[in-house]
Amino acid sequence: MTPLDTSQAANDIQLLILKKMTGIERLRIAVDLSELARNLAFARIEKEQPGLSKQLLIRQFLRCILPEDRYPRSLR
Repeated sequence: MTPLDTSQAANDIQLLILKKMTGIERLRIAVDLSELARNLAFARIEKEQPGLSKQLLIRQFLRCILPEDRYPRSLR
């Protein structure tokens, strides 16, 4: 499936590059993207709610990423 913001030609080239990578290289990209997404989420929360303690910041982050029925009791 081609992403909506990518041409078919660009997607084909990207897939070719990814197929040539080792599993470890692809995993590193996935980890880097995950860390970027987490950092962006924390930055958004800090911007919207300045002054939160580290504990409350983490709690707000978890509330953003977990479905409500999966919240630990401490987050409800």
